[in-house]
Amino acid sequence: SRTLALLRSADIEIKSGRPDAAQKYLAKCFELIKSSTDLRALKEYYYYKFKLDSLSGNQKGALTSYMKYHELDKQIVDVLLNQRIAEIQSNFEIKQKEQENKLLKTENEIQRMNISKSRTAIFLLCGFFGLGSILAFLIIRHQRLLTSNKIVELKQKNLNQQMNPHFVYNCLTSVQS
Repeated sequence: SRTLALLRSADIEIKSGRPDAAQKYLAKCFELIKSSTDLRALKEYYYYKFKLDSLSGNQKGALTSYMKYHELDKQIVDVLLNQRIAEIQSNFEIKQKEQENKLLKTENEIQRMNISKSRTAIFLLCGFFGLGSILAFLIIRHQRLLTSNKIVELKQKNLNQQMNPHFVYNCLTSVQS
């Protein structure tokens, strides 16, 4: 800001036709600009230096100042363009990363759904296997019970058949006597 104030003062002195006073302001301004990296202030310095040299009749100095002014203007434009390009590249990379993140989230969700389906299928298979095992156990047990009932029935028939001849013999013996 002090640099800009000195440049404005130099401009006023140039417009007033006082090149010596303008030269002093520009010299002070140049000392401040040397310690900074402000290209815009340096560009403005060379613009006012060009105006001062033109007013003083120093055509060679004016031409040199004018060339430096345009060179700095080009550098400033290049810096701004490079900053804008870097900003655009950053935005592009950010959007690309966001799209990659969305894609990965979608893939993760699909994998979770597939895992959930697999778990459900495994639980169903285990359930069917368990039910099948219980059903097989019950069928085998039922068959054993039927077989054991059949054996008991056959034993009873056998006993009945063994008892029948004795009964008949006893009855015949009793009738004979």
